[in-house]
Amino acid sequence: MPNYKSDNINEIFNKTNLWQTYIKVESEMSQAQAEVGIIPQWAADNISKNASIDLIGIKKIEKTFNKTKSLILSIVKEFSNVCGEAGEYIHWGGTTRNIIDTGYTILIREAHHHILEQLSFALLKLSEMSLKHSSTPMVARTFGQNALPISFGFKIAGWIENLSRVDQRFKQVERRVFSLHFGGAVGAMHGFGDKGYEFTEVLSKRLGLVNTLVHNRVSKDKFIEYLISLTLLGMSIGQISKEINLLMSQSISELSEIISKNQISSSTMPHKLNPILISDVLSQSNLLRAKISGLIELGMPQHEGDSSVDKSLEVIIEETTILSFNLLLNFNNLLNNINVNTTKMKENLFQSKDYIASENLMLNLAKKMGRQKSHDLIQKIIKKTCSEKKSVREGLSNNQTILKYLSREEILIHLDPLNYLGQSISIAKKASSLGKETSEQIQKRISSPFLEIL
Repeated sequence: MPNYKSDNINEIFNKTNLWQTYIKVESEMSQAQAEVGIIPQWAADNISKNASIDLIGIKKIEKTFNKTKSLILSIVKEFSNVCGEAGEYIHWGGTTRNIIDTGYTILIREAHHHILEQLSFALLKLSEMSLKHSSTPMVARTFGQNALPISFGFKIAGWIENLSRVDQRFKQVERRVFSLHFGGAVGAMHGFGDKGYEFTEVLSKRLGLVNTLVHNRVSKDKFIEYLISLTLLGMSIGQISKEINLLMSQSISELSEIISKNQISSSTMPHKLNPILISDVLSQSNLLRAKISGLIELGMPQHEGDSSVDKSLEVIIEETTILSFNLLLNFNNLLNNINVNTTKMKENLFQSKDYIASENLMLNLAKKMGRQKSHDLIQKIIKKTCSEKKSVREGLSNNQTILKYLSREEILIHLDPLNYLGQSISIAKKASSLGKETSEQIQKRISSPFLEIL
């Protein structure tokens, strides 16, 4: 399974990369405006030639910012200084929020590529596990109690389809979040003359974004929707990890983390071997899910601009995308270090072997005497034998009413848990294929810098 270095995504929103992205937007803006005749082409070419944070100088921008208290204005001022006469055409008709929102949209897309790649790895790993354990028997549990026999591959199949739905939500939101809102001071394109929509059509294609009809500054729902999709990723990973954690508990012991040679779990209890990796995943999934609490309020800015909402969103976008990536990174690390105790799974299943498949017996008997009569009879026998601390299997296989319709051999066959896995095996194999296909589709999608949205 491929590995991905987490430090890459942590660099996406750092000052140098963020400011360089703003400069890139200014440069692409000038080229798009030159193409539709708003500014001269020679000026746009000069602007693009000098569109480098190294040429402009971070320290110069910082010095100007200390005076102006406006970051984009400071970048534009210092950018103009290195472009000579062409500098007069930088930022023509645009506004600060156009540059910042567009810059953040580009950086979110960059972070999203990394998040999708980790999701692809997780689906591929789960696909392998589902196929490998498609027929590994275990007990299913409902309300915390033993229910019916299934295969471990079937349980993993549910995880695969859950994460596949995560990607479906991502695909649906990508066209909306990776869109352009670049309409000037209040969104009505005042500064672009009668070429506003023509200009944004060109600019959106140059940046790999979807053009919009209304280029206002207060359509924050696209960012909110994307952030909510990330919190739902946290929910899905949290649900899967919580289940893994339960299966690791000492009373169940069907899964465990691979323990390193010198790993110490407790500072005071020498006998303890606590899982370590799962704790990080559960903690990060909790933090990611908690991000949803204030998002809806941020989707309601006032009038044509609301800087309090803008600044809050910038912080949450950075925190949430980085947290989502690191959650998936740690989840993949967990999946790579899980030991599946197939012996314990079978042992736990067979602790209830006398009655865990009683539904199978009930349905086969129902063909002879009716479902409700069959259900009531078997339930009565199980209650009686359990209260008398006798063998349920013997009580069912020796019951004269049942023996009128089924032989003792047939009864024992129907009660065998290994004969009653439902469609666990076929579902696990189909889900394995789904996981592999979804992983491949994600890899294909992220091979395009624009995620195939245009």
